[in-house]
Amino acid sequence: MSQLEGEIISKSTNIDNLNLEVSQGVQKLLEKVETNYIDLRSLHNKIGVTLRARFNEISKLASSWVGSQWTELTGQK
Repeated sequence: MSQLEGEIISKSTNIDNLNLEVSQGVQKLLEKVETNYIDLRSLHNKIGVTLRARFNEISKLASSWVGSQWTELTGQK
């Protein structure tokens, strides 16, 4: 094997190693993105549940208040 062939093989091996490192790095980043997405999705769902519950409470209070105002104004239930 000539010196040139040896350098080519060495550089090719270095490139393969770098490709492997980049691939592993990208995989780790994708795993973190997926984890963060799952965490954000869970938080989004919890916020949605809380907002719906609060909206329902406010709706009931508002309905009750409107009903009481109607009763006071008209004497009818």
